[in-house]
Amino acid sequence: CCVDIMRIMARYSTERDRFLDVPELLFKCLAIDGELSSHIAVALEELLGIYEPFVASYRSEMEGAYLAEDRLVQFATPLLPLLLTASTSSSTSRRLAVKWCTGVMKVLDKHATRVLCTRLSTDSDKFISTQAKKLVRSIKAGEAAKEDASSGVMFFDSKNELDMEIVQTKLTNEIQALAQNLQISWDGAAVIMQSNHYSFDRALEAIKKSEDLEKTLESCGVRHRCRSLLCSDDSSYDDTCS
Repeated sequence: CCVDIMRIMARYSTERDRFLDVPELLFKCLAIDGELSSHIAVALEELLGIYEPFVASYRSEMEGAYLAEDRLVQFATPLLPLLLTASTSSSTSRRLAVKWCTGVMKVLDKHATRVLCTRLSTDSDKFISTQAKKLVRSIKAGEAAKEDASSGVMFFDSKNELDMEIVQTKLTNEIQALAQNLQISWDGAAVIMQSNHYSFDRALEAIKKSEDLEKTLESCGVRHRCRSLLCSDDSSYDDTCS
């Protein structure tokens, strides 16, 4: 019955500007009322199913609107300290925190969500740490893609395991993309990337715009690995191909 009431309240809440009122109230109760914590946890699990599609739809509607990002962050702000409190409480509370970060908060304020989930990524509960790492990895990958598009710079901590996973995954994907684009071996593409300061665009441009492709490949030390590329570039290399 209580869950049904909360569902009705949530649907009403999503029609108003402060649409996170109900989860805010429940997370406050979760922090101070131990006797009802199990019932509150069930209610928050159920409400997540309502709020997750709602915030995704709401963000889509906000795209391109004036100060859209600032408004989304403003909506999320009251819930952040409550999620932080939950992230330092019982296992049930911490699980709810990471689930709400994954389903709702990342859509509204991904930067604050990344900070919170970085904390949870070392949690002793395997489910919590796995979900938190996955979310942080997803957010950082999205930020890296945006930075690449705008030719910006991102800073990573070489001592941070999650940061290095993002860098390694991004580099592996770019090497694979270069290999497919040039129709050469993966290790050949890796060497070409290394010779061009691990920049996909620079490596591709160096090959595509090279006036002496054979010399370029030889300078990278991969001429013998890229015979098919030489063949497709100039018919004068027919003997090499055969």
